[in-house]
Amino acid sequence: MKRLLLSLGALGIVALAGYAALHRSAAPSATTKGQDQSPFQSAPTGQGILIQYHPGDIPIRTLAWAKPLPDGTAVAQVLSQSGCQQVCLFQAGIPQAPLTLSQPDDVQGNAFDFAELQEAAQAAHHLLLLLYRTRQPETPALLIAWGLDQGTQIWAYQGTGTHLTLSRNGGTAFLFSPDGPIQALRMLDKEGHLLPTPTVSQIPLPPGLVGLSDVLPTQGQNLLAAATGGLWAFQSGIWSQHPAPQPSALGFAPGQGTLARTGDRLWWQPEPGGLLEVGADGTPLPPQDFSTLLTGPQARDAALLHLLGADTHGALWFAPEAPAFQPSTAAIPALPGDLPLPAPAPSTEPSPTPAGTAPAAVPPASPSPASPEAWAPYLQAGLARLYRWKPGEPTMQRFDWSSLWPGLGAPQDIPQPTDDGGLVPAAGGFLLGGQEHRWWLPLSALTAAQPK
Repeated sequence: MKRLLLSLGALGIVALAGYAALHRSAAPSATTKGQDQSPFQSAPTGQGILIQYHPGDIPIRTLAWAKPLPDGTAVAQVLSQSGCQQVCLFQAGIPQAPLTLSQPDDVQGNAFDFAELQEAAQAAHHLLLLLYRTRQPETPALLIAWGLDQGTQIWAYQGTGTHLTLSRNGGTAFLFSPDGPIQALRMLDKEGHLLPTPTVSQIPLPPGLVGLSDVLPTQGQNLLAAATGGLWAFQSGIWSQHPAPQPSALGFAPGQGTLARTGDRLWWQPEPGGLLEVGADGTPLPPQDFSTLLTGPQARDAALLHLLGADTHGALWFAPEAPAFQPSTAAIPALPGDLPLPAPAPSTEPSPTPAGTAPAAVPPASPSPASPEAWAPYLQAGLARLYRWKPGEPTMQRFDWSSLWPGLGAPQDIPQPTDDGGLVPAAGGFLLGGQEHRWWLPLSALTAAQPK
């Protein structure tokens, strides 16, 4: 294990001064439940809820959806051509009254009028966090906090970052991007009360940490960070590194490191096809061999499974992902069950041939187990499947979209997924479809529609 001692006095957590602006929002909107009518309507359809957008008289500039949140909450941005920023909430597919946001004080020019919703999260004390991308080069991230209990916009923060994650108690928000520092916004005081504005600090990335793809808070401001080539742990102001296992010979696209939590257990997937349980300090435990969990005609999915996250019942969800077939040459110890590397190419030197005889015909070489040719028939048959695995169980449960779809009663304008369907397991359901038509499908519907 490689450790980098980066103390608080050197590259530890430092307060953000001129780097970003934190302030209370000016003129909070007084929008409350029942004042504005949602531009969406919903109705039960099949095993889910069909959500349809109905445009009004005001032209729309942006209609965007964030990934669904835990407990079945969905968030959509409706931005009019006149710059009116609204957020529409849905609970298990049922529209709620929209929230009308106001421009924060320090957002310059018309940046707020063109800001696009990227992600959302529900923090402690019913605080809804909305992460927007703006056109400001120095502070392209705008995080707005809306108090659902108060019905008002409480504070806004400008900084950098493309992703948002929360501490386990929902009291600290972490804003991060692949190449920038991690910003920690502590929203609760020592007694657990909501602060009027959060205390913001910066966690600089250590030298060597590149391609940050996922962050999982562990305790306080301690966290795990998945990045290119390894897992990093930040504890008490010190970074430590754990190298990734040898990459799969299938050559998946880089930057897919993923982290998840089931109860008190932490999981790290460096790339599709592998999974390791890790300690809070990032120390890897023996890897999980997927090949022992899958049987049948789709058993080769074991080498392709991509971790989607954990549901509220302590199970991990996966979906197979097509490889890129660009093997890495990194010489790192391999995980048990990795596919073998292609065999060395045969020598091109000709063998001595007796005079007067023709050389024997050389049969074509068989494709290696990790070659595109060997995988082409399997991949062309489709990968529209999901897998659910509760750690400790001897097998995974498979959900095949092609067999499930006829029994789900999907609306005609919602196509059958050809991939993971955008599943966020903690949300307990899917938001399938396009911008103006979405179908909320609970995870429980998959089990109900399983062929007997």
